Formats: sequence, structure tokens, C-alpha cells
Amino acid sequence: MDLMVSGDVVLIEVLIYWLISAVVIIATDLYAKKKLRKDSLGYLSLRIPKFVTAAIISAFSIAIVLYTNWNYISVQTMSFLGVPYLGIWFYYIVLNFRRIRAERGG
Repeated sequence: MDLMVSGDVVLIEVLIYWLISAVVIIATDLYAKKKLRKDSLGYLSLRIPKFVTAAIISAFSIAIVLYTNWNYISVQTMSFLGVPYLGIWFYYIVLNFRRIRAERGG
């Protein structure tokens, strides 16, 4: 028999993931702004990926919260909730560092 987790526990975990995501996005953006000039074309081209990353993380968080509002989640499923967040963090960080390397090398 699977152990089930209530929506309140999932809500707290999703909130923590969302806050950590905001910190990761802001820290990476500040690093890119420091390495590239604020008005440079390389930095301005990172605005769209930043928006897309924040939109995906927010939409995923809202979807989980709405799903857990009506359903319980098993403990096994709960252990994999952070994987999409980790994937989008890596996408955004790699995209920023590649842009910084391309701008500084060229």
C-alpha cells in the first residue's frame, strides 16, 4: 500500500522549490549582468529565456498545487517533484554561461 501525502505538505514543498528557483534565476541574471554590460545585446538577448524559465516554473508550480487540491500524491511521486525544477535550472544556467562565453570570446 502506498503512503499518500496531503496537499498541504506538497504546497510547502512547491513553495520552497519556487522560492529557490527565483533565487537561482536572480543570481544567474545578476552574474550575467555583471559579466556582460547591462545595455549589451548579449545581455538583452537573455531576457526572453529568463521570462520563459520563470513562466515554466510558475506554470508547473500552479499545476501541482491545483492537482493536489483535489488529489493526494504518493510518497514515491513526491520524491520526484523537484526533477523538473532542477532541469529548468540547468537549462537556464547553461544558457546564461554559454551566452557569457560567446560574448566574451567574440
